[in-house]
Amino acid sequence: MHALTEAILGALALGDLGKHFPDTDAQYKDIDSSLLVKKAVALMKKEGYAVGNADISLVLEKPRVAPYIDAMRAHIASLLEVPVACVSVKAGTNEGLDAIGHGEAAEASAIVLLRKV
Repeated sequence: MHALTEAILGALALGDLGKHFPDTDAQYKDIDSSLLVKKAVALMKKEGYAVGNADISLVLEKPRVAPYIDAMRAHIASLLEVPVACVSVKAGTNEGLDAIGHGEAAEASAIVLLRKV
């Protein structure tokens, strides 16, 4: 969700998570990341845009997320207010290489296409 929020803010050239949701602000401590996506979507709408599609990639060894991808896509689509067909979630591993491959880290990236409405 953080990567998705960053992608929306970046596509709008509005800065990053730290600018809009600083970790020094108590209201964001332990906040549900889905709420950050909703706030980014509200900013996006205010700027006159809508999501065309979103592509999210996850890289981690465990847990295996393949069984959850359909549910993740549905949840993300509802947050972005788009059909599920407009949301891609992919998962992979680093095949035992580096910190991700050793199960010590995970990586998430997201790209969004915005369209003017």
